[in-house]
Amino acid sequence: MEHPENSKQKKQQIDLYGYLDDVIEISQKKLAIEKKADSDRQAWARIIVSAVQAYGRIIELAEIEELKQRLEALEQQYGAKLT
Repeated sequence: MEHPENSKQKKQQIDLYGYLDDVIEISQKKLAIEKKADSDRQAWARIIVSAVQAYGRIIELAEIEELKQRLEALEQQYGAKLT
């Protein structure tokens, strides 16, 4: 059975993915406007890079958490700390 804290974290992750998707989509549209000054286009490009980095970090943290849970399950199953 899944721990309630885990389902709360998953909902927060899904929400963050949605927000980051919106940020990336808006930034791509702003970047595509040809009449924008180069400095504006660079700023929107930086936002895209930051959003993608945040997206990757969230995925990385979720994978680490999953590995921790799997390790704990193995430790419980075999009754000893695995090192």
